[in-house]
Amino acid sequence: MGPGPVTSATVVQASSRPVKRIWPRTQSARSLAGHPHTRRRMARPTPCPQPASGRDDFAASRARLEQMVARLSDAQMMTCTQHALEEYVTEAGRELQRQLMQDQLDARAAAEPRLGQVAGADGVTRRRAETGHRRLVATTVGPVEVNRIAYRAPGAPNLHPADARLALPQRLYSFPLQRQVVHEVAAGSLRQAREALIRTTGQHLGTWQLMQIATDAAIDIRDFYQPAAGPRPDPASTGSRDPQRPRRVRPGHRPRSVGKPRPARGRRPQRSPTRTRRRQPGLGPQRAAAYLHAKQPYLNYHIALTLGWPIATGVIEGCCRYLGKDRLDITGARWSLPSAEAVLPLRAVIANGDLHEYWQFHLNREYQRTHASRYQHQHTLAA
Repeated sequence: MGPGPVTSATVVQASSRPVKRIWPRTQSARSLAGHPHTRRRMARPTPCPQPASGRDDFAASRARLEQMVARLSDAQMMTCTQHALEEYVTEAGRELQRQLMQDQLDARAAAEPRLGQVAGADGVTRRRAETGHRRLVATTVGPVEVNRIAYRAPGAPNLHPADARLALPQRLYSFPLQRQVVHEVAAGSLRQAREALIRTTGQHLGTWQLMQIATDAAIDIRDFYQPAAGPRPDPASTGSRDPQRPRRVRPGHRPRSVGKPRPARGRRPQRSPTRTRRRQPGLGPQRAAAYLHAKQPYLNYHIALTLGWPIATGVIEGCCRYLGKDRLDITGARWSLPSAEAVLPLRAVIANGDLHEYWQFHLNREYQRTHASRYQHQHTLAA
């Protein structure tokens, strides 16, 4: 009997499902219960299934492909419109892709070698191997089931080396699906992201799941952009000013006084109506000319414009509007601090064009946290 309908509530954890044994048809489980050696035989680990010679691991995919070809060749499809043809090919093709992935995972499970023992990072050696441990993975083409061997020991959590070889995520959703969620959540509201995922992948995710995926995906952004710590560069070599040297005041300017106490806040005293401020003729143009002369090295606007450099704060204001206001100020949106701190860096990564490099960095970090850290012998993520 095949697996039942897949929902997000049927997530199978690593150590939550016991082994199911299929008895031969010639003898029933009730007749074997009276045998004196039945308990001893049941306590032993089940041997791993071996692929049969001449077996077609992709028979289900071939049958589904032939079914699609037969459907496309019948009289009804030969007279349908192009948009009806495209809709059928898109929907049936997604199911064919899911079946291909499922067949490949089943073939790998059938050929999984049984190890003598597996040592965990907790120092416990697991010598009991049990087959039939399954878990679900929601992908961009539909849900698939992964069957693998669990290595067990009393009082210790199960280990699944096949999960490390497949680099499976810790949660239900695959990494390609998580990346698509990141794009949709960073672009618009959660409701729009949910509808877009239904149109493109056929997967129905709730708004809480979408925000949780986005929050987990942004966990490594700070480490991705933070440069490695090194020796402090010499100010003379970098062209920056040494803070220990006094500033050189240009003509026409006065040195700033740092630490000068400000007058207490209060109502300013009224000036005498007979007192007038005397203006010296020609002093204003002289100060303006002195200011422009002092700032001459910084006023090469024509050079900056030629090189495409910003000469005003409009770029900064536009960046703040694009990263923050356009996403956080959506009508009816309610934000928590962790959610906002996750969405804004993701929008910055996408706007910078660094999502591909960051995602590979994030996958390596996830592999270390989820798989490599659970074994005594460190594993590396395959390409």
